[in-house]
Amino acid sequence: PNTIPIKKIDAIYVAELFHGPTLAFKDIGLNILSMIMDLLIKLNPDKNKKINVLVETSGDTGPAAVSAVMHNSER
Repeated sequence: PNTIPIKKIDAIYVAELFHGPTLAFKDIGLNILSMIMDLLIKLNPDKNKKINVLVETSGDTGPAAVSAVMHNSER
């Protein structure tokens, strides 16, 4: 499994959250959200249901959200 690098700077530990697929810190949270959505889809008894993900944003949130969804099971 992938891990989040943690660096020690003097007496402070810093999590480097920019190592995701789009190099944005948002990759971390959006990938977790995507995995939860994937689990909920698998637990749904109606396997023919589809989920649409609509993202409107500027900056790096949109690409991070799309990347998170695209890397999970076929939707």
